[in-house]
Amino acid sequence: MCLTWAMISLPGFSYASNTLGIPTDLRVTSVHDLTIMLTWKRPLTTAGTPDNSSLSYIVTFSSGGINIERQIVTTESAQLDLVVNKQYNIFVKAIQRANHQIQGVWSGALRVDTKDLAPAKPANLQMTNRRNGLTSTITVRWDKPRTTVQGITDTSILKYYVAYTNLESKREGKYQLPSKSPTSVKVVSSTPSSINVSWGPIPKEGRNGIILGFVVFYREDGSSKWSERDVTLVYSLELTGLTAGKLYYVTVAGYTKIGRGTKSTRKSIIVGGIHFNDIHNLNKQTFLFARSILFPLETCFRFDPKIPY
Repeated sequence: MCLTWAMISLPGFSYASNTLGIPTDLRVTSVHDLTIMLTWKRPLTTAGTPDNSSLSYIVTFSSGGINIERQIVTTESAQLDLVVNKQYNIFVKAIQRANHQIQGVWSGALRVDTKDLAPAKPANLQMTNRRNGLTSTITVRWDKPRTTVQGITDTSILKYYVAYTNLESKREGKYQLPSKSPTSVKVVSSTPSSINVSWGPIPKEGRNGIILGFVVFYREDGSSKWSERDVTLVYSLELTGLTAGKLYYVTVAGYTKIGRGTKSTRKSIIVGGIHFNDIHNLNKQTFLFARSILFPLETCFRFDPKIPY
């Protein structure tokens, strides 16, 4: 009688002291600045339990079959330094720690593309806005991503690229000056040296962009030079330091980042409380009283004998 013995080799199993199984479950468990932590499980014995003999491991990794690097480690893990924008094939095999001549076979390839090690998106994006005159300071905060796009633990030191865009749908070249003026412009003088100016918003169809603020123009009658005050995004202004009894003209315009738009209809007022447009509506008694307290009104207008003061 002739007996024939056959040994069936199964992946990952070790049958004899001089035959080592294959490391299994190769994976990248963490990354730090393109240094990856590679882990695997010990080879199994024929009984299906981990091989508890003293093992070391050879780890090789290469990109495109060139620049093969090799490590020998004594644990089921290894740190590998990779290069950005490269693809790697990584192999591991077990060896007897006491006798490196006794070796197992290589594991299957673990393919790692460093593009897949990119950090995940920042989370919990928050924004605060602080205005200072014509400018705004926007503070943006977010939570640091803790994993890669593939869900691998990531402890890398990160830098961030912050992109932002104007919410206006118009392109830069299509912005225009405001084609309409602020609405409801009013002027009131309740002190001997000031004028309070107020106005409403520019109609939406005439803004032609984002309104950044307003300019109040004013000048004394007889002067050709306009003074101006930039008041950003408010809707009233008190002009102070004016000369009592003098006639002043006031107009208001809005502006975008392209420039100043259409001015409002000019308003006129005499500093001290009398609106110039209402002078002709005064009766004689009120007019004489006004003339007595305002420095000579003859400098502001001419008497018309046809109008009964």
